[in-house]
Amino acid sequence: MMTETGQMPGRAELYLATHKNVNGAYVNEAAKVVCEKIQQTLSQRTVDESIISPDDAIGKVLGKEHSGRVRCLGLGVVPTRVFKQARPRFSGMNASSVSCPSNCQENYNKLLNSHNQMMAAFKSYMIMKEGTLPEQFVGLFAPPPTMVNIMFTFSLPKCAYYISGMFGLD
Repeated sequence: MMTETGQMPGRAELYLATHKNVNGAYVNEAAKVVCEKIQQTLSQRTVDESIISPDDAIGKVLGKEHSGRVRCLGLGVVPTRVFKQARPRFSGMNASSVSCPSNCQENYNKLLNSHNQMMAAFKSYMIMKEGTLPEQFVGLFAPPPTMVNIMFTFSLPKCAYYISGMFGLD
């Protein structure tokens, strides 16, 4: 194409040339529709189509380029390099992101409180209906372990016994 015209073809010319057969017929009906839209856009152009931009005929007809490719420019070409546009990046922390941990903690506490209330209501309902808490549900209503509970569960004599057994000292 460059030898015929003496100048670099634009993306639109490349698209039109690659979607026609040798005899000039379009390769399929979908290509014909797109090529007609490109030709219509080219006839109304106000900018030089040899300059590659996201607003050229291809960009107007086929839409925004995906992040990993640019149509009609071959393999390995990406929009950030061709159009000299960087994708927006989030930098630093803004005021709303700083408040997120405290907001999340507050939501967690509300959820935990609601859960505890429902479990207490469920426990009292079971006791009211059964007269006592069934044995298989006792563990369900046990309070979650805390560091104090864990420390008292493993008292020093038990720990010494387990450690001596691990090392064959008993």
